[in-house]
Amino acid sequence: MDDALKKISWPIRTQRLSLRRVTSADVEALWRYRQLAEVTQWITAGPETL
Repeated sequence: MDDALKKISWPIRTQRLSLRRVTSADVEALWRYRQLAEVTQWITAGPETL
C-alpha cells in the first residue's frame, strides 16, 4: 500500500479538509486521540502503552 500512497500528491485539500501524511511529530497527539473512550471502542487491537 505504501507504493500507492507515494502516487498521491500530498497534501490533499478540499474546501473543509486538509489531509497530509503522518510524521513522527504526530505520535503524541495520535496516542492521546487513540486513548479516548469513544475511539478505543472501535479499535480492537493495539499497544497498551506509547
